Amino acid sequence: MNLALKNGDLCQIPNKLNEYVENIFEIAKGNNFLSEESSINLSTNSPYLKEVVECIGKFKGKKYDYIVVIGIGGSNLGTKAIYDAIFGHFDLIEPERFPKIIFLDTTNGNYIHKLISLLKFNKNVFVNLVTKSGSTTESIVNFEVLMAKCPSIRNDLVVTTSKDNNLWESCQSKNIDLLSIPSKDGGRYSVFSGVGLLPLSLAGISVKELLGGAREALKKSIDPSATNPAVQSALYIYRNYTAGKNIYNHFYFNPELESLGKWQIQLLAESLGKEGKGFTPTISIGTTDLHSVMQLYVGGAKDKFFTLVSTKNTKNDITIETPFTIDKSFTGQLEGKTIDEVTKIILEGVKQTFVKKLLPFNEIILNEISERSLGEYMQFKMLETMYLGNLMNVNAFDQPDVEGYKSETRHLLEG
Repeated sequence: MNLALKNGDLCQIPNKLNEYVENIFEIAKGNNFLSEESSINLSTNSPYLKEVVECIGKFKGKKYDYIVVIGIGGSNLGTKAIYDAIFGHFDLIEPERFPKIIFLDTTNGNYIHKLISLLKFNKNVFVNLVTKSGSTTESIVNFEVLMAKCPSIRNDLVVTTSKDNNLWESCQSKNIDLLSIPSKDGGRYSVFSGVGLLPLSLAGISVKELLGGAREALKKSIDPSATNPAVQSALYIYRNYTAGKNIYNHFYFNPELESLGKWQIQLLAESLGKEGKGFTPTISIGTTDLHSVMQLYVGGAKDKFFTLVSTKNTKNDITIETPFTIDKSFTGQLEGKTIDEVTKIILEGVKQTFVKKLLPFNEIILNEISERSLGEYMQFKMLETMYLGNLMNVNAFDQPDVEGYKSETRHLLEG
C-alpha cells in the first residue's frame, strides 16, 4: 500500500501525538488486551489466535452453501467489507459459487421472511451470531426468529461474544459453541478477532494473508518517526478539518470496495463524532459516481476533502476491441487499451481536476484487491483513527450516544 501526500509534504508531529505514538508502540510490545488500543494486537496475540483457529477447525471440513452472519455495526461491517471485496460484489453473477455469506444486519420482516424461505429446508448452513454485549436488540431478534423458524440449521452454530455477559453463560448451559471477543476490543476495531476471522475463513478467504497484511501495517504505523504513514495521514486529515473542511470523502475506484467504504464511515463517525466535534465521512465509487456527485464536488461548496483509493494491479484485465462501432473518431482511441488503463486515465483526470480547482486530496494505492492488501489497509485506517482521536481530544473508543438509543429501546420494549 502506498500513501501519496499532496506535494509529498511531511507534517511536523505535535508533542502530544508523538507521545501517544510511543504509547501505542509500547502497547504493541506488550501484546495483550489490557487497553482500549489493544485491538492492534489481534493479529499477533498467539493464545487468542489459537482459540480462533481451534473454533474454525471444528467446522472447516464441512461444505456449506450459506454462512449467515447475524450482527450489526462493528459486528458485521468489517467482515462484509472483506467478503464483498473478495467475493460478495460478484455473488449475483457467480450463482454457482458457494459458500456465500448472508449478512442479517437489520430488523426487516420482508428480508427475514425471504431468508427463512431460502434456509428452511437447507441443511448446509452455518450460523454465526455476533454481539459483543450479548444484548444487541436487532441481532437477538433476528437470531431468535431464525432459530425458531429454521430448526434444521441449529447444529452448525457459533455465538461470538464477550465472556462477561449473560449470553455467554446461557450458551454455555445449552452447549452452544462460543468464540470470545476480548473485552477491551471495540466492535469497529474487531475485524481481526473471531468476529471476522471465523466467517471469512469458512467462506474460503485466507485469514492468514489478512493477518499478514495487518501485521505489515502495524509495523509501519506504530513507528515513532516522521515517516509513519498513519500519523502523516491523520495530520493531513486534521489539518483539513481545522481549516473548515467538515466533509471527508473516500473515493474508491473499485466498486467491490463499496462495503469497505461503509466500514470506513462507521470507524470515523463513531470514533470521532462526539463532544460537538467531528466531520461527516462519505464515500463515492469510481467511476460510477463521477456521473452523480462530481459536479457538486467541483462546483459546490468548498467544505470537502478527499482520499482517492485505487489499486496498482488488476487480476483479470481485458483488452478493449471495437468491432461494431461505426464512429471510430472516438473508439479508435480506446482500441488496444485495457479496461484498467482507461480507469487509471479517468482517475488521473480526476486528480488533475482537483489540483486545478484547489480541492484538497491525498491518495492511497493498494497493490491489488487481496486479503493481504485489505488487512494492511484496514489496520492502517484503524491506527489513523486512533491518532485522529488524540489530535481532536476525543475518546476514539466509546460511543455514548449510540448507547443512549439502545437504552431507550429497551425501556420501550419493557413498557
